[in-house]
Amino acid sequence: MQDSLRVLLETCLRAASEREDVRRSLHTLATWLTRELEGAGKAQRGRGHGVLTPASRGRTEREAESAAPQEHLAESLSTVVTRARWKAAGCRLALDRRALSKESGGERESAEAQLATRERSLRARLAKLPDTSTWMLDQPFGLRATEPEAFDVSDEVAEKLELVANSYETLAFAVEMAIDLDEQGLFKGGPPPAFLYLLAEAQSALLAALAEAPTRSDSDQRDVFMWLKEQTTRHRIYVDRHMRLDDPADPKGASALEDRIRQTARDLLEERKTRRQRGQLLNKIKYHVRKLLDDGELRAAEVESLDAAIGQWREAGLESGEPALVDAVQALREFAREDDAAGDGVEALLKLLDRIPEPRGARTRRGGGSSSGKDPKRTAEILAEVRELLEDRTVVLLAPAHALDERESLESELGAASIDFVSVDVKGDADERWKTLSSCLDADDVDVFLLGVRLESEEYQRFKEECLERKTPFVRLPGSLAPSAVAHQITRQVGWRLRALRDSQVG
Repeated sequence: MQDSLRVLLETCLRAASEREDVRRSLHTLATWLTRELEGAGKAQRGRGHGVLTPASRGRTEREAESAAPQEHLAESLSTVVTRARWKAAGCRLALDRRALSKESGGERESAEAQLATRERSLRARLAKLPDTSTWMLDQPFGLRATEPEAFDVSDEVAEKLELVANSYETLAFAVEMAIDLDEQGLFKGGPPPAFLYLLAEAQSALLAALAEAPTRSDSDQRDVFMWLKEQTTRHRIYVDRHMRLDDPADPKGASALEDRIRQTARDLLEERKTRRQRGQLLNKIKYHVRKLLDDGELRAAEVESLDAAIGQWREAGLESGEPALVDAVQALREFAREDDAAGDGVEALLKLLDRIPEPRGARTRRGGGSSSGKDPKRTAEILAEVRELLEDRTVVLLAPAHALDERESLESELGAASIDFVSVDVKGDADERWKTLSSCLDADDVDVFLLGVRLESEEYQRFKEECLERKTPFVRLPGSLAPSAVAHQITRQVGWRLRALRDSQVG
């Protein structure tokens, strides 16, 4: 065992001397091993799903990192694109040779010369492609290409090499799209989970296609897999499919996978455009709200400007009940309802605000008593209690892909050992969605689930029963993912269970 481990480590170190991405991966592994060894023998918790998780960083390090120039995350994969396309071309050259071997006649000599030219061109490019196996040229079907029967294989065997070629091209396309999205800023703060799922599927499909190929491993599949592990670890994104040997992707779906990759890239770009537009409109609305509050007088002209900004919000397809908009106008709503509110725009403002839902429990009439509002002192007390209850615990946030942006603030404010993010698509395939949920439920190191999506009634009931059976608390988040709102739901729904668990451990 020790000899095998030593040989493996020596191989990794040799690769690290030549490649930056391998060095980074080994550094992450070394950090994790150091932390685990230091904690050996202690009752540690919070190892999210068995995934290597970097140690928490202090504020000073975060600030230094944010001030430094941001590297492109996918830049290290650029070699994969060229190398995978080279291998696909090599596979197709072998297939053309097989087809030619069955032909006869005067044109065969000319065709053989063309194939020889293509091979020389491919081999000439090898100098710029490190760690590239040439098995698809040397022995594409298991025999040396120079042997008489090397290309005398069945259609079924040839189809398997066609699958390999398709899988290489699909992986190259997926990585190419990743690099393009990264250069456009879509990977800032971490790659989108939806795209990581597709990249995991592409590398897994290639691995499955190579199962019977005359090669022990593939540099492109390995590099993409290692990159995925690094990114999911660094950004704590749980990719539950196609990252294990017992969960292979189907290499026959290469064309459909490329279509999904292309569509997902479009969706991500459109989502960013919508998010930017949303941020701009929300800032405009907040500006008019502040102006009305600062003036201390609800003037009709300024109310009209606010109305126009909210109209643009609706025209952009954004909901009037979105928590960000509700929170933005709430202070203005309370101000407008005060008995001494002055200005010629009071009634117009109240009519405008009637079209925006109020937070649950808010006062609904002018002069009707004190507002429930938000008590800063009570909010601070709730957050402090939740930080104590979640200390050294692993939390899993089940939410839409766009909610990944909220994970860091939740982790910082709620004080959990880790908050792992799992993307749940409520509009996608129900079977695939349940596989995602089931995979999370099967993890034995989760202390609390935060359910930030609205599941169908039967699906929700099933999820609830599974949590009860495993005795794992879960919190249904009906609205905002702001830390204070999430903390309130935790104390309201499962606070008593977490307190009992804490007290039993102390005892």
